Amino acid sequence: MTHSQPTKRSIRPLLYLTAIFAGPIVLAWVLYQHPNFVKGKNSANGKLIHPPTEVTDLNLSDSHGHPLSIKNFQGHWTLLFNDKEHCDAYCQQMLFNMHQIQIATGKDRLRIQLALATTKQSLNTKLLTAINTKFNGTEIIIKATNTGKFAHKNFPMQPNNLYIIDPMGLVMMRYNKSIQPMAIFNDVQRLLMASQIG
Repeated sequence: MTHSQPTKRSIRPLLYLTAIFAGPIVLAWVLYQHPNFVKGKNSANGKLIHPPTEVTDLNLSDSHGHPLSIKNFQGHWTLLFNDKEHCDAYCQQMLFNMHQIQIATGKDRLRIQLALATTKQSLNTKLLTAINTKFNGTEIIIKATNTGKFAHKNFPMQPNNLYIIDPMGLVMMRYNKSIQPMAIFNDVQRLLMASQIG
């Protein structure tokens, strides 16, 4: 009587699945830890903040004055525009650009949240009406300063600059006033493709 030998199962499919799911997360981590690996065409258009800064260090609150925690930023990529004062025409153009960038990401738009950081003194009825009608869905964040800059131990966050906050609540990229919307969009696309978090 012949006995058939047990069939050896290949572990290759398991290795392939592991690479597919873990690969993007590992890549995103490597890019965070070693931003200089990214060169040439694939380099970021914005200025990488290295090391990234925890958003909780910035002493922010919501429009009702309640302090923001890391939970307010976890799970989403956040585009945050740091208003100088009273959200002028440039500020409102940037809010429009942020909305267009979010829409242009297609199905990934739900992974992105938009925010405007401004002073309590700038938060008037006119601005609230503009936010609710033209830029619905934009979160209003109050910064505890009247200078237009965030007080921070390592560096000031400049007014009229846009910042990207990752889904772990780390401020990791900055764009100055001369940046073009398409450049921001290209960076956002790369971040969404490189990471499955958020």
